[in-house]
Amino acid sequence: MKADNEHVKHQERVWRLGAITAGLTGLMIFVYVAWASRLLRPGADDYCFAVDVDRGVIGGLVYWFEEISGYSAFLFGAMAFVGWPLRNMSFSVASAIPFILAALAVGVAGSTVLWSSSLNRSRKSLLRTLVWIPAIAVAWWAFLWLPVSQGADGITRWMANGLTHWQTLNGTYVFQTAWVLTVFLLLWIQVASNPRWAWAFLPLGLVIGFGGAALVGTVAVVGVLYLAYTWIASSSVRPQQRLASLLLLVGTLMGGLASHFAPGTQSRSEILGAAAPTSLRAIGELVNGTLPWAVFTWFQSFAHSGTLLVGAAGVVIGWLLARLGHGFAPFRGISLGLSLLGTGLIASMVSRFTELFAYEGYWHFILVWLLSFFGILVGSVSIGSWLSGRSWQTETPVMTAVLGIVVLTTVGAVLTMTTGMAARALAWEIGPAPLPGMVSDLENPEGMEIECWRDLGQLRDLPARGNY
Repeated sequence: MKADNEHVKHQERVWRLGAITAGLTGLMIFVYVAWASRLLRPGADDYCFAVDVDRGVIGGLVYWFEEISGYSAFLFGAMAFVGWPLRNMSFSVASAIPFILAALAVGVAGSTVLWSSSLNRSRKSLLRTLVWIPAIAVAWWAFLWLPVSQGADGITRWMANGLTHWQTLNGTYVFQTAWVLTVFLLLWIQVASNPRWAWAFLPLGLVIGFGGAALVGTVAVVGVLYLAYTWIASSSVRPQQRLASLLLLVGTLMGGLASHFAPGTQSRSEILGAAAPTSLRAIGELVNGTLPWAVFTWFQSFAHSGTLLVGAAGVVIGWLLARLGHGFAPFRGISLGLSLLGTGLIASMVSRFTELFAYEGYWHFILVWLLSFFGILVGSVSIGSWLSGRSWQTETPVMTAVLGIVVLTTVGAVLTMTTGMAARALAWEIGPAPLPGMVSDLENPEGMEIECWRDLGQLRDLPARGNY
């Protein structure tokens, strides 16, 4: 009996050491990337937001609302986290700030997703889960960059480079998706125990409505589908959850309409020539142009080696935490993971549909990539928690080996990313530094980038960059 107790204590020490090692390794890699991010340099419309924010963050949003776009919640991050630092701070930190803040936002959202599927959803367990924010941020970078380190091309490569070197994407798509998912899950959990929280979904929906056409469309479609489900399976849904969904949908539609009919949005729609279909044939062509491409793009968001890496890491962490008494509800977690992946498919369809009225860009599918990442993360952690209840003789050595492989692979992916930072920084200092097809810079003498760069030069000191 004494020998058995000693063995159990030894095992617990090994598991605790494994969890601490994983967390500290994630933190160390995060600190390294934060230090390396001083090499990041702006590009594309980063310069333009730095010019627009000279009016102030609110003034810049008002200018865009009246002249370019009414989706003010979407643009807030670009003004506050991209434009303001670039207008007022050193270039060695101006692009690092939105890059790191976006990664931390992903870490917070990922932690919230995991906590929502844990067995114990107390405040203490939430704080315990937030410890994994740096590791989840690192997992997001590795998810993007591991396929690139292995030679992946196409939208997989574009997405990794764009989300590293083009900070407007981090300040808008990434930051917005992360905070919306975080707030939604926290409120949804509160509603389950306190029906009065359902009314908080109305202002949340209003803010989402100012968050961009793809987000509005995705939330609206998912909201309608969920309400239809509550009508079919009314016995399994609490009344306050149905009310919360309805209020979220109403708020989103109200905010979306206000954004769509804003002067700036209407002006831009006229420039882009966006128009609604007027015949059944036109509608059929839209559907045909949306579905195949959207499904294929959604599939690409997780059909790569980054998914295997995040999945393996999640299984090990879920297994370790469950062994230490901090397990997750497997059915709840896997269901949430599949729901996030399904929402990603809807988001891909909506994003592709909206492109048919405007223009194409890989960045329109960032929401899809994020939802896939969160879905894989929570699903794999839940599977790991489930495996902890099915002991086998070599489980600890196997999990230790998998953790070691995950760490080494993650380091390789991150080094590929930071090497790219250094290479572009060198090119940026002496002239235009575009990443063709991914991030534009000053290469076009008649482009908006060089015009905004010159305008920025009237507001702050700029490096020579080959006399540009």
